[in-house]
Amino acid sequence: MTGALAGRSLTRRTVPLTDAVSVDILEVVDVEPLLEAAIEQDRRAPYGLVLWASAVAAARWLIERPPAPGSVVVDVGAGTGLVALT
Repeated sequence: MTGALAGRSLTRRTVPLTDAVSVDILEVVDVEPLLEAAIEQDRRAPYGLVLWASAVAAARWLIERPPAPGSVVVDVGAGTGLVALT
């Protein structure tokens, strides 16, 4: 494996979105060294390897308040894609 994931371990995290719905997401086990290295080397941080708490909150919000038919929902966040999957 090359790039930001080289030598990194992934873990599967089950994220409960409602009492009946949960999603399994893969994320990097220890993201802090990746983020620190990106800052030190002045390169883009690998935010897409992180399941952010804000993504979980946004996914839950969308499930609780589904958009009207024909609506457009834009996920502009960086992360594992949980909001887009929702």
